[in-house]
Amino acid sequence: MSLLLADLLPERRVRLLAIGQQGITAQVLCAIHYPSDVEAGQRLESAAVEQILSSDQ
Repeated sequence: MSLLLADLLPERRVRLLAIGQQGITAQVLCAIHYPSDVEAGQRLESAAVEQILSSDQ
């Protein structure tokens, strides 16, 4: 989500990506997700954002 928002709001890009990373770190530290889950989620997010941004709609 932070990747898409960062693209839509470039003036807030650095802050949005930092907030996204903080959320990821908290989830791993609190044992909500395994690091491998987070990595897979980031790959999925990147692919989804790429598809959304390249869409004609």
